[in-house]
Amino acid sequence: MITITVQCYDDESERAAVRKLGEYIGWGNVMYLAEQCWREHGPPGSEHTCGPSAALLVPCPCVYSREDGQPPCDWCCGSGRLTRRVYEARLASTP
Repeated sequence: MITITVQCYDDESERAAVRKLGEYIGWGNVMYLAEQCWREHGPPGSEHTCGPSAALLVPCPCVYSREDGQPPCDWCCGSGRLTRRVYEARLASTP
């Protein structure tokens, strides 16, 4: 068993902890387990799901940045990437 302690909002320690866990149990498993944990503790249906690889995504036209303190875009949830279909829906819904 591996134990990882992370101090919130310390980006480098968060990255190091996730990197250590991903190397230990595998990156796909990290993503799958994060989805399960979110589903167990968040509002029903609010969890992010493991989806397509980054090679199948396109940049979101939002200008979200963690550092600026603004809430993330509703379309990409701060990831900065969308599937082509969601990208097209976003463009179609923008006046």
